[in-house]
Amino acid sequence: MNKTWLMLFILLIVNLPYGIVVAADNVPLSECNTLYFLNGIYIYDSHVSGVLGLETPGNILLIDGFNQTVEYMLPYNLTYSMTTNRFIFRIERNSSFQGFFISKITICSKPMNTAMDILIRSYRDPRYTPTKDATIPREISEEYIRKPYEKVVEVVVPEYESWFSNIYGFNVSHASMLGIATTASYFIQRIYINYSASGIPRSMDQVIEERIGDCDDMSKIVVELLNHYGIPAVIVYGYTRIEEFKLDFSIGNVTYKFINNGPHAFVMAYIPGLGWITLDWLAASFIANPFIVEAYTRETVFEREEIEELVDLHKAINATQIIAVFSEKELILNIGEPITIEKIKRYLDNLVEETIIMDEAKITVTETITETLTIRETSTITQTLTSIETHTTVTTTIVTKIDYNVTFIGGAVTLITGLVIGYGLYRRK
Repeated sequence: MNKTWLMLFILLIVNLPYGIVVAADNVPLSECNTLYFLNGIYIYDSHVSGVLGLETPGNILLIDGFNQTVEYMLPYNLTYSMTTNRFIFRIERNSSFQGFFISKITICSKPMNTAMDILIRSYRDPRYTPTKDATIPREISEEYIRKPYEKVVEVVVPEYESWFSNIYGFNVSHASMLGIATTASYFIQRIYINYSASGIPRSMDQVIEERIGDCDDMSKIVVELLNHYGIPAVIVYGYTRIEEFKLDFSIGNVTYKFINNGPHAFVMAYIPGLGWITLDWLAASFIANPFIVEAYTRETVFEREEIEELVDLHKAINATQIIAVFSEKELILNIGEPITIEKIKRYLDNLVEETIIMDEAKITVTETITETLTIRETSTITQTLTSIETHTTVTTTIVTKIDYNVTFIGGAVTLITGLVIGYGLYRRK
């Protein structure tokens, strides 16, 4: 995360005048960023046969939230499936594979300074509302408000309301819908749940009982909490763009390598007069950092059987997967100009070779630092991961079975990763 943005955010909390005005009409999606998404996989040995797919961010729209358009470029050894909207490939038992694709992604969201102003203003004064009309469109309430998870209502709601009244001196009932969304998300991400990465997704019961979780775990609790107050909410999965950020970790025999991005999940809530607003107090997605969307969903519950299947696949494939996010200037600097399949292959080969050398040298600990967004102080999360002793590795792999026997390996967004995101079963909108 950009330190300048982080310090600016903190200063604004203290110095922002109360006279700031946010238009009552839904804020237009006028801030657009164009990025290049590179996803490559090297499978050295497989103990399974079948069709696998790479996570493939595509055209996706959340009206009044964000709009993402994608142009796919230079696929290598992959086929684009119109059925699954992903690049797929076939792997045979006891064989190897190499494939990759690059795509040009333009993501438009509300202006980041406006998103930041909304968050700051409503945190400082939870009674603030951009409009007196609190009417939520019926189609949105029907789709994104459900009966909240019982344990969230029984355990988390009283804790949040007690904290709220102690901080602000009045009850939640006097807060606006925006104020509840902002303070509830802050409470879960910065007060109630202690950040702890996990390679295996946690249940909501476990998160509530132990009060630990990663961004995905926290997001599920936030969605359920907001629904209790009649606020529509979704979890957004994808990749937070962070310049010069690198992240390596392993799950089973798969190693993930992220360059200039980190896999992440956060919540967006629908507020009348604003549309969908970002509530990311961890990585400032759509607030200080651009974000590439993989999917969004209201779903917060996953099946244990699918998790076990994911774990088994990570043991059955020995591979390395690389996800890099570049600006146009960075793309040319790292790959060269003109961009060709041969140059991309050379770039990925070098990264994989570095991974193998590190593994053979038994360098098994990788330290990564993710700067966190806080309204009181600048803080960091440092996570140490120990690689499994395997000859090779694979980055970014999630497995999700589709109705016609295609298994997805790839896409840190919906995977059991633990560092910045947990696991998320989703459906594409």
